Amino acid sequence: MPFVPPLFKDLGKKTKDVLSKKFDFKHELKTVNKAAGGLTLEAGSSHVKGLNTYVKGVYKDSSFGEAETEIHTAAAAKDTKAKVTLNKFYDGAAVSVSGTSEPAVTVDATYKQDMIASQLIINQNAKALGLNLNASVGMNNTTVGVTSALDLTGGNFSLKNLDFGAQTQFAGVHSALTTAKNQKDLKLSLFHAPCKQLSLAGALQFTPADQSYSINLGTEYVLDKATSVKGRATDAGAVALAVEHKLDIAKLTVSAEFDALNLGQPAKKFGMGVVFGDY
Repeated sequence: MPFVPPLFKDLGKKTKDVLSKKFDFKHELKTVNKAAGGLTLEAGSSHVKGLNTYVKGVYKDSSFGEAETEIHTAAAAKDTKAKVTLNKFYDGAAVSVSGTSEPAVTVDATYKQDMIASQLIINQNAKALGLNLNASVGMNNTTVGVTSALDLTGGNFSLKNLDFGAQTQFAGVHSALTTAKNQKDLKLSLFHAPCKQLSLAGALQFTPADQSYSINLGTEYVLDKATSVKGRATDAGAVALAVEHKLDIAKLTVSAEFDALNLGQPAKKFGMGVVFGDY
């Protein structure tokens, strides 16, 4: 049976999703509308440290792929961007070209087939030219991969980063072991879904140089087709909760993080999000 391995960045993705998605901790209001002909329009406003509003348009076409543009009124220059993705010309291959108002340009090329997945990313801005290359090979739900980052600024050639990873599935448990920061950190990710409604995840990050570590545990439970709840806890005492509820016209999300060692204190982080339309 054919097996297409994940890209290196997606090793341990199931664990990452449980531990990060829906924990936005920001106030957000947006609307999403899907029009005829493959056009999707989105507009919204969010507040974290300051107010930021944006508009976004995505056009999908079966002949070439998709085009996207996003404009922000108050954010970093990298957030205002345009992107074109070509993924309809060769099976398993995709190329995207994006630019921001920094200015900066990124070319991202991926190729996925049975037993192999690879990605090449070229980043160019006013100060630097970089290249990221990663490759994964696998079979029977087991994948090994490598990723590297090269600095090509000024015609020089230097290796900035080289990391390795592996992922497998056994007895319903998805496990991944990866290195990060040029092999300075080691991360173990675990994921298990004992039933359709419940997901469990855990991550252990260890730094051999100073013997430091961090532990993250998370869970998600789907109450019904409209409501899901999530919980997350760390060894440092941070406890986070998130609730998502879907209505016919909107999706509501509330997330908060507390310090379990100081329960009398208000939430350290809090956010409420509302999405109207074709979310």
